[in-house]
Amino acid sequence: MKQSAYRKRLIATLRRFQVLSRTTPELDNLDLWLAGRPLYFLLIMLAAPIVFFIRALRPLLLLRFGVFGADRMGVFAPTAQGYLLKNQREIARPRTADFIGVLGPISNLQLFKMLTRQVRVLPGAWLWLMLDRACQFWTRSSLHHGGTLFSLNDYPQFLNYPALLHFTSSEKLAGKNLLQALGVTSDAPWVCIHNRDAEYLNTKLAASKSSPEKSWGYHNYRDFSAKSMVLAAEELTKRGYYVLRMGAVVAEQLISTNPKIVDYASTPLRSDLGDIFLLANCAAYLGSDSGIASVPFIFCRPVIHINWPLSQVATLTFQGPLIFITKHLYHRSTKRYLGIREVLDRKLINAGESRVYEEAGVDVVDNTPEEICDLAVELDERLKGTWHPQAQDEQLQLQFWDIFRQHCPPEHVGSVQPRIGAAFLRQHRYLLD
Repeated sequence: MKQSAYRKRLIATLRRFQVLSRTTPELDNLDLWLAGRPLYFLLIMLAAPIVFFIRALRPLLLLRFGVFGADRMGVFAPTAQGYLLKNQREIARPRTADFIGVLGPISNLQLFKMLTRQVRVLPGAWLWLMLDRACQFWTRSSLHHGGTLFSLNDYPQFLNYPALLHFTSSEKLAGKNLLQALGVTSDAPWVCIHNRDAEYLNTKLAASKSSPEKSWGYHNYRDFSAKSMVLAAEELTKRGYYVLRMGAVVAEQLISTNPKIVDYASTPLRSDLGDIFLLANCAAYLGSDSGIASVPFIFCRPVIHINWPLSQVATLTFQGPLIFITKHLYHRSTKRYLGIREVLDRKLINAGESRVYEEAGVDVVDNTPEEICDLAVELDERLKGTWHPQAQDEQLQLQFWDIFRQHCPPEHVGSVQPRIGAAFLRQHRYLLD
């Protein structure tokens, strides 16, 4: 309580001393962030003369500052694509100099290489970060921000837009050699699959400065076993695909005797280059909501999500995957599954921590192998143009999204309307209750 009162007084003081009084939700968040960090607050105060000089230079040269957060693929990949896309579209902008850094640890070195071929990345990331925030604080605008931040509202601009990160000829050759080593025959299509578990974060980021609490269990509700994907993988091989299981660090192996199903993540052939090449050139991605899915997304590959949290369906109205199915939410006291209407009415929208579900008395139930396999069949038939929906499918889709839009706060609804798996929606009409 004392800390809260201190923050409020400090924020009020900050605003009295600001050169401009303009505020926005983003600036409010910046003020609050500074209020709880005395050292950063002091640095921002000391940077005032530098900011005024930067501002005075505007008529001649616009200086912009920013950093890419590289420790999570789900942030790094779309932010890199977004930065390049914004710069490509800003044809009439004034003369500009960007000072851009990268905050590590770097989740994928290949992605970093592809970015640095097009962007001048400078050392001293924390300096550019502080100047970025100092400029925002003192000018009360984002004019000096380098465009390295990313939000859900930025996703629609990527839809059907070619990737701006490119492979060199030697990298393409290395990718082809990798496919051959994995047993994928020439010109054969492959589907990348992925299951989320806690191993990557616990291994790669547990001791990093970005996660001082050293625990990522708060979103373990997103996890599921690789075993649940074997049935779908077998079905896809029957339909002419190789199936490559992806992941930089995994908790369990994917066991199969089918030579067309390859647990690439568990082989010594796995590499950062291989990860990006396989995801960027696959026939489709079928898997979790983990950050790895952002790679096929920015390379315009079909993305199909399984085990998507039902409470976070709103996010998909910005991202627009081809099709998806959700985890089930089982309410223990009423002994039944919750439909989309009740999830929204119970204020579970965008629930992002395991404790929220526990406090609500809700169990998060994974998709079954059969549900995932049904989605794989729909994926294949849509890709080949042979998909024939049943008579009630379109009506069920419309009903689901009508309920969603009626009960979801408008600020959480994007402009894209993805499709929930047809067989999944037929079998689980409780979602419409």
